[in-house]
Amino acid sequence: MALQFDLVAAAAALSASPYLPQIFDYIKSKLGLSSIDETKLHVLSLRVAQIEQVLDFVKYEQLRNSSELVLIRHLRCARNQAEDELDEILIRRSEKLGQPTQSAYNQVCSSFSSFESITLESLGIRCNSSISHAFNIENCPVSWLKYRQLSAPLKKCFELFSIFPRNYKFEKENLIQLWMAEDFIRDDGRKRKLEDIGSCYFDRLVEESFFLNLPDVFYQIDGEVHEFAECVSCGECLIINEGEAIADFLYRLTDSLRHFSLHCENYLPETANLLAGCKGLRTFLLHLRDKGNNPNVKLPDNQLTSFECLRVLDISCPSIIEVPASIGGLKHLRYLNLSKSRIEKLPKTICDLHSLHILMLHGCKNLKNLPCLGDLRSLKKLLLDKNHPLDSLPPGIGRLTMLETFSCPFVVGKEEGENIGVLKNLNNLRGSLCISNLENILNSEEAKEAALNNKQFLQQLKLKWSEEPTGQYRFEHEQVLQALQPHNNLETLKILGYGGVSFPHEMAKDCFGKLKKVSLRNCKSCSYLPALWHLPMLETLCIRGMDQMVKLDNDSFLGSGSKSGLVSLEILKVEEMPNLKSCDLRPFPKLNQLTFKDCAMLEEIIELPMLMNCSLNIKDCPLLIGWMDQQQGWQKEVQDDGSLIYQKEEQEDEYLI
Repeated sequence: MALQFDLVAAAAALSASPYLPQIFDYIKSKLGLSSIDETKLHVLSLRVAQIEQVLDFVKYEQLRNSSELVLIRHLRCARNQAEDELDEILIRRSEKLGQPTQSAYNQVCSSFSSFESITLESLGIRCNSSISHAFNIENCPVSWLKYRQLSAPLKKCFELFSIFPRNYKFEKENLIQLWMAEDFIRDDGRKRKLEDIGSCYFDRLVEESFFLNLPDVFYQIDGEVHEFAECVSCGECLIINEGEAIADFLYRLTDSLRHFSLHCENYLPETANLLAGCKGLRTFLLHLRDKGNNPNVKLPDNQLTSFECLRVLDISCPSIIEVPASIGGLKHLRYLNLSKSRIEKLPKTICDLHSLHILMLHGCKNLKNLPCLGDLRSLKKLLLDKNHPLDSLPPGIGRLTMLETFSCPFVVGKEEGENIGVLKNLNNLRGSLCISNLENILNSEEAKEAALNNKQFLQQLKLKWSEEPTGQYRFEHEQVLQALQPHNNLETLKILGYGGVSFPHEMAKDCFGKLKKVSLRNCKSCSYLPALWHLPMLETLCIRGMDQMVKLDNDSFLGSGSKSGLVSLEILKVEEMPNLKSCDLRPFPKLNQLTFKDCAMLEEIIELPMLMNCSLNIKDCPLLIGWMDQQQGWQKEVQDDGSLIYQKEEQEDEYLI
């Protein structure tokens, strides 16, 4: 049976020395430590953090009792300050070694398995195993019964939601990123990424009905559950909504406040002064209402220096026009969101944020260049709009070996530090990657410097040329494409503006065995498709703007000795093919979606009966439409965009009575 504890006794054991370093001295004596060097402090800090074991015994009625709530807050404050001290130590160590800053808890916990777990007795807390665990569930809300079963990290994740407005809609990925920045997600020892563990956390909260799953990709928390989240956060979380006076919350704006969001029309200097006392703040979300004619807002330079422990800063507002240079002093900062702001540049001091994991710049349309980012050694996600027009690559980006996501195009330049070789050591890139201006690659040797075959976590790759070559440069395009071979884990490949007269013969062999989708666009000089026969998992093929192709059949693929066809292909889209005259469907036995658009010369589809279970979409193909209208047994339906959907009429069974 788990032990029941006396909350007053638990708090009394720590009340004489509620804050660090006094509480360290108290437990140091319990553990027999004579001095606090870094190694011992790692152990000590973890033990203090395990005050969570005590907090797990808190009852709902104790949260509702004002005197006992003070004691609960007292314990939580001790835990929080311990976590801050632990974080400080590990950041100091990372600075000394020049290493990325990782999760403080997980770094220590991974090396702590050999130590004896802390007990309530070691904290001097009286325990009584004879006291019953029974409690009056009639006076407890259903949310409490569910909350009580959550692990300590999950409780933190849930409590954080009280800083968002009621009925706020949010996306799963964004919330998990916040949890990671706050160090709420704990390594489970199964060698899983923290994002995957966070996804399990999220799914558990959905399963317990804390979050509502909306019809689209968004989720929501209703008002009643939001109120409960405010209750169990025990004053560590605060939201001030638009229309509420910040002066009415002065009693809450203390160094015990951890997570805060402010929603208002304008951010005044007086407001900044009132927040100066929140020195323990970990999260600051500032949302200024977008009224079209937004005021220009500059955060006071001394504002950020007050938030020494800040991990999450979200000032994603159109009113923000400048980020103060003092932001470089936020050495604990993991998450910085400047999306939608009207900033034109980032301060050079941003490179001092050595603990930064996520930098969000979505919708920053005035931002054309980024400063040197090479010292952001912990950066994992650099998020801009996928078509953000950066004039050039951020200097030093090749040193960001922890980088997993670079969401806008990787623009290849001609100068040192801008060429394709910058990608060489970025082997943690995952998800999707777009590389543009490939015409700036001089030869295949330079292309190999990208080492795309070492990027095993990439799933989608877009290769884009912006200028059409002439003469001998067409052959160089073929050599460059051959040298840009990705890892065989790739699932989607898009090639745009390729200027070679043919695709490399080795393309689509071993290195493309897992491809599910291929898109070829504006490869205007190519008469043949790549040798796609080697792609047993290919499900979608999109062909657009291949001006030289006259027919699409078994002989349209390079090295088409195989007669088996694309056995897994289900979707085929053919668009903007001005010289295409015929299409033979025999190479595509599993086809169920076929699209032809803007193929003015296309006259017929060979083996049309193969489309028994296929939807045929045709637009701006006058000859083909005329031919289809003469075919028997096909129904035609006009769509809103002017396209025509042809489907095979169902045949009545002549033996049916």
